Amino acid sequence: MPDSIQSDREESSHNRINDTEVGYKKPPKRTQFAKGRSGNPNGRPKRPDGISIKELLDSDQPGKNGTVVSKREALVVRLMNDAMAGNQKAFGRFLTFMIQAGLLRSDQSALSSVIFFDRLPPETREESNKNEIA
Repeated sequence: MPDSIQSDREESSHNRINDTEVGYKKPPKRTQFAKGRSGNPNGRPKRPDGISIKELLDSDQPGKNGTVVSKREALVVRLMNDAMAGNQKAFGRFLTFMIQAGLLRSDQSALSSVIFFDRLPPETREESNKNEIA
């Protein structure tokens, strides 16, 4: 047998060994995907239809003592309670909500919002009151 034929046989057997070699990043041929076939034939599942915020806010929820409260009302009450408890973010949101809703009063009340206290001792205060009256 000529050397060239024998070397061709050795090369072809060597290639077959390399083709069937299995290891890291070399899965067996029988388990590989066929060309043109995807590993996920059905594809990514479609996103379910979401529920709108309007539907959420228009629904009712149980309140205290078995009463039924709209979710809008419950949201406003919760925001107001958080603001009154000292939560500054809730207070800012509550003010923004009041301004947008047009519920914030812009006119000044008849009573002064600033209260002044005299730091005079009681005896001096009585004397100054008598002078004001006279």
